[in-house]
Amino acid sequence: MSDSKLELKVDRVTKLFGSVTALYEVSFEAERGEFVTVLGPSGSGKTSLLRCIAGVETPNAGTIEIGGKVVFSKRDGIEIPPEQRSVGMVYQSYALWPHMTVFDNVAYPLRVRGVKAQITERVEKVLGMLNMAPMKQRYPYQLSGGEQQRVAFARALVYDPRILLLDEPFSNLDTPLRERLRDQLKMIQQETGVTTVYVTHHRIEASSISDEIVVFSGGRISAQGSPASLLEHPPNAFVASFLGGLLVLDGVVRRTLDGAILETRVGKLKLTDDSRAADGQAVEVYVRPSLTRLVPENGRVNRLQGAVVGVTREVDLLEYHVAVAEQMIRVPHALSSGWMPAIKESVFLETLPSAWILAEKRPSNSVES
Repeated sequence: MSDSKLELKVDRVTKLFGSVTALYEVSFEAERGEFVTVLGPSGSGKTSLLRCIAGVETPNAGTIEIGGKVVFSKRDGIEIPPEQRSVGMVYQSYALWPHMTVFDNVAYPLRVRGVKAQITERVEKVLGMLNMAPMKQRYPYQLSGGEQQRVAFARALVYDPRILLLDEPFSNLDTPLRERLRDQLKMIQQETGVTTVYVTHHRIEASSISDEIVVFSGGRISAQGSPASLLEHPPNAFVASFLGGLLVLDGVVRRTLDGAILETRVGKLKLTDDSRAADGQAVEVYVRPSLTRLVPENGRVNRLQGAVVGVTREVDLLEYHVAVAEQMIRVPHALSSGWMPAIKESVFLETLPSAWILAEKRPSNSVES
């Protein structure tokens, strides 16, 4: 990646809160105009990273560059204040001023930066982009949650920041509205070309709108890459499960005269003839639930035991929520099927090698970073 295209560079950033390590030697880059999603479970360090980039938290180590300019360096004693970093941030709580109109909320970042010219034009332009111009004289309490979120976006975009930081901005909204605003955000990001770092714990959001995904686990980067590369070739079990929604099983290879069998605690899988795994080798297998099907009976191989926990209706099929080896996965089931398993019923997942990804078993004490 050429430095001339870099808009953001985070290099070995560490952040401690007392004895708790929120971030440990985190490094990643974002090119100009790129949409990067930081994905991870609650408590994995995502928000701490955003706050360090914005300048509202001070890292204990590392360097942060924005637009080729060092805004933080522990080694060199550099710490540029937030208002000078050309960063716009949208918080989970929206953080709108309740006593200000929509117009004044959006104009506020310009005024605190001493901008005097063309405030009205700039505010109305960004409100128009977000379909909020007719509401510019309303107050936050007169707006819906989705409208308040659009005001928060407008306020972050109004002074043309180099970086837009979004901290789980749709978490307080219902699913249909969240999806509409997510799509609108992506269109606006493409229109404005603003480099965006988006924090979420929703894997569907991450895979649907990102150019690049940075997967967090325990304050460290577990993996990073394009959505397609991470979904098709998950580099570790955490990425396979958290991002891909795959079933992750430990297994041991057993070589026989008839070929090779992978023994797991919920069933046996017959490996293909080209499998190079050695007899007795410990491996992990990642199973794509979408490529399996539910059956009522056990079989000698290629059937994994589980239990039905719930069921939801999709457009043209049912999606069964099945517990397998203490993991919850979703398995499609045709409405035309004559068999509809009940809640708590024991079932089996019939699966073929096309649904598996076989990976070398990592030591239990290894740290994904």
